[in-house]
Amino acid sequence: MNIYLFHFEDDTISFPLMVKGDTAEQAAVLYKTELERTFGAMYSDIDPLSHLQQELSDHGPLIPSSKVNKNNEVVTAAPRANLSLAPLDEPEQRIYSSEQSKLILEQLSEELVSARRGDCEKDTSLKQIIPYVMLKHKDDYFAYKRLSGSGEKRLVDSISIGVGGHMNYRSDDRDHAGLLEVIAQESLRELNEELIIGQDVKVDIKWDDMKILNDDKEDVGKVHIGVILFAELSSDDVQVRETDSLEGSFVSKEWLSENRDKLESWSRMYIDSLDLAETSV
Repeated sequence: MNIYLFHFEDDTISFPLMVKGDTAEQAAVLYKTELERTFGAMYSDIDPLSHLQQELSDHGPLIPSSKVNKNNEVVTAAPRANLSLAPLDEPEQRIYSSEQSKLILEQLSEELVSARRGDCEKDTSLKQIIPYVMLKHKDDYFAYKRLSGSGEKRLVDSISIGVGGHMNYRSDDRDHAGLLEVIAQESLRELNEELIIGQDVKVDIKWDDMKILNDDKEDVGKVHIGVILFAELSSDDVQVRETDSLEGSFVSKEWLSENRDKLESWSRMYIDSLDLAETSV
């Protein structure tokens, strides 16, 4: 895995940018995604590989080749005590409806804090916000298994149907009212970083159907809160990007139900909620 760190300057804007890719071409695609996310259409016409190479030539890496310590990332979190609209301790496991989730997200937008990831992982008074995107093609879900090379050791060998990751925006760099926009941007970034989706595949993310998921029974869940998003794909042309740490494919909902004990907590909660809805009809 190649990790490039840049210092990018544009008039008064100066910030570090991390771009990861197995090849220069992959890094260039992610690099352009970051530019467009930050500056809109300003860089829409550039050739990302040439631009990336020029930035390397002009500025070079901020840090020589070295392993990035994820514990030092600045992540976005919400103080548990401030989540008064829907207390997250009772019940311990719950997926909130879209309407309830909208209220929770409105509140979160005013209560965000930025903190070091390593500290948050040990502090149950904070809930790190994790966009968690579920991909569907027809009636099948994209499921992936974390292998021994995965960075999240607590979830090795477990199967997930959600592609997610930490939000890395500092809360004082953004208007808190733009939380939904940030979640959307971070969700797309995670999909680009974790998966290779075919160029002809249409990805329709149901932004109006967000759901909040809370799980205080598991160690991982005690310090995270999930924002579930659903994406419908026009094709099953999807592969995992990091084959040394993940393997994945589309599977049926029935397969997931039959293998629920192999699912990580959040995925198991979602599948159980579907089974419950079906049996109550």
